[in-house]
Amino acid sequence: MRGIWRGSRRPERRTRSSHPSANYCVVDPGTSRIRLLLVEVADGRSTLWGWDEGRSLVDAGLQRLLPVCEGMLVRAEEMALARVPRWPLTDQMLVGLPASELQAGAWSVTQRRAQPESPIVVEELTALLGRALRLTINQLRSAAPAPRTPEQVVRTPSARRSPDWLLIDATTVSLEVDGKAVTDPVGFRAEEFSATVFAALARMETINLWRKVAVGLEFSMLTVSAAPMALVSSLSESRGILLDVGGFTTSLTVWQAGRPVAMSSIPVGGSVLTRALMQTWNLSSDSAERLMRAYASGQLTASDRSQVLDAMIPALRIWLAETEAALVRLRREKPLPERLFLLGGGSGLPEVMEAASALAWSEGLRFERYPLVERLRPTDVAGVLNRTDLGRGAGDVSALGLAAWAAYQTRPQDRPARILRDLCEGHFSG
Repeated sequence: MRGIWRGSRRPERRTRSSHPSANYCVVDPGTSRIRLLLVEVADGRSTLWGWDEGRSLVDAGLQRLLPVCEGMLVRAEEMALARVPRWPLTDQMLVGLPASELQAGAWSVTQRRAQPESPIVVEELTALLGRALRLTINQLRSAAPAPRTPEQVVRTPSARRSPDWLLIDATTVSLEVDGKAVTDPVGFRAEEFSATVFAALARMETINLWRKVAVGLEFSMLTVSAAPMALVSSLSESRGILLDVGGFTTSLTVWQAGRPVAMSSIPVGGSVLTRALMQTWNLSSDSAERLMRAYASGQLTASDRSQVLDAMIPALRIWLAETEAALVRLRREKPLPERLFLLGGGSGLPEVMEAASALAWSEGLRFERYPLVERLRPTDVAGVLNRTDLGRGAGDVSALGLAAWAAYQTRPQDRPARILRDLCEGHFSG
């Protein structure tokens, strides 16, 4: 979502350069960690020069979030300046919201044509994509939770036209002509043609929060996007399921043809394992995390490892049951892709991989083939050259996907994408 315009940035923090490139400040506001990256985009590729991260304070509000982001930006710029002496002025901010902050999904519309012998024209494609986009938005809004507090409901006619959930991202998943997939139906003769459009909505309050952060940091342009959509566009696999195990939530994304078709999240993440250790031995949060790291790195004796595993097993069962239930809701009577990819800071334990592998035996799930579970590594994200010493862990994959997404924004778009972009602009402004 674009549209924050502000005056020039602070000249003392960086210098302008004549280098023909676009530069982004990319923010990945996870539920437990927030990451800020400085990305240079040139020739359709992203180069990462600066990185900083810390505990997430997104739920703490603007007064605490803004100074944290400002400190992270300064430290990331210092890192970039150590590598690029004349780091160009970064004037664009890209924020990728996780699935837990979104209402997202894809719906299809089929149009029968009155004159099947005549070629499909641009106006017909525009009308079809417009119908599919409206259907998807309406379906998502009808399923979206109500405003969190009564004060967030503004009783005015303009508020009814601009509800609590607003469009931030959309893409065409598939286009078909008489049941056959095409990249652009214009010019084809057909009795009917169809479009499947994915859209992501975010709460107005969330968008406004990041707008204020961008203004406070003096960026002139803000783009709010869906982090899972950015990530799947940078993967070589054309279809699969992402299981992003964060600190407090697990995000699930089903995608095909390089585009998401369904998203969900559950309020169970890696911290449920830490809490299990805290409760078993009456440990503080820091002590439980240290014990977890010692377990994961193999520093415990066999007896201690066994005790830690026994304490975690009930929590792993809870995570597995919640994940299975979420996938049942996402499959929409269709077989799920057979490739499952684990990522996120809470996915590092072998036991999480084993628990995810047990989904193959679920009676409530149906996969296209016997499912394979594997880890998604930072090196699996295409289109990013990481020049920093950070961003090498499972919890960094989503942020790297957003860095790749910054370069994607600068690439030429085909006709259906351009039409959908123009259609979305009306929703952004409305």
